[in-house]
Amino acid sequence: MARAFVAQCLHEADRRWEQDFPLEGDTRDELVAAIVSALGGMDRGFGNVAFELLMRGGGSRVVDRRRAAWSEAAAPMAGDVLLYLTRGSGLRDFIADRIAAIDTPVVVLAHSLGGIAALELLIERSLSNVEQLVTVGSQAPLLYELNALPTLPYGRPLPTSVPDWVNIYDPRDLLAYVGSGVFPDPERVRVRDLAVNNRAPFPRVHSSYFAKKNKRFYGLLNQVLP
Repeated sequence: MARAFVAQCLHEADRRWEQDFPLEGDTRDELVAAIVSALGGMDRGFGNVAFELLMRGGGSRVVDRRRAAWSEAAAPMAGDVLLYLTRGSGLRDFIADRIAAIDTPVVVLAHSLGGIAALELLIERSLSNVEQLVTVGSQAPLLYELNALPTLPYGRPLPTSVPDWVNIYDPRDLLAYVGSGVFPDPERVRVRDLAVNNRAPFPRVHSSYFAKKNKRFYGLLNQVLP
């Protein structure tokens, strides 16, 4: 019941703030443990057996009903991407100006829509002080496959202006796409996909990468940053 209580609290917080609170699985488990400890008991739940019975009894319909909610949650992100695709040059100029103001080697770390903008910037401009691109939960590979990436038509390889590219994604994140094998001429520019388990459901998982206590993500980031 503690888990159900935490889930309901998160749902109410999301509704009040009109966005998904960036919470990964470990922090959620800590909240559950704190409630269980305060109540002096165990977290009594139905477990896997009940889940299997639920699915046999038509539980998949629950997934179908949730599909609408998931689509609604992802709609603002889709709107942002569409707006960027029509007016993205201003955002790319903003990023380029910030990079130009730094006289030391730069690693561009970008999440979601920011990953699209960062990649497009590096496609269309040669920024000599950028030594690495790290995208997190990015839709850039999908847009390329759909021939919807304005700076790089489908079938054209990544230019040499794009540095080594690390693409971090959570398999549960339906808004994150892998890049390995998507772009032609992989020897020219390496795209390295790295999976991380944020232990959060969709759509919350998309905002959970940078959660304060997400040791899995930050540990992975520590390994890839120069």
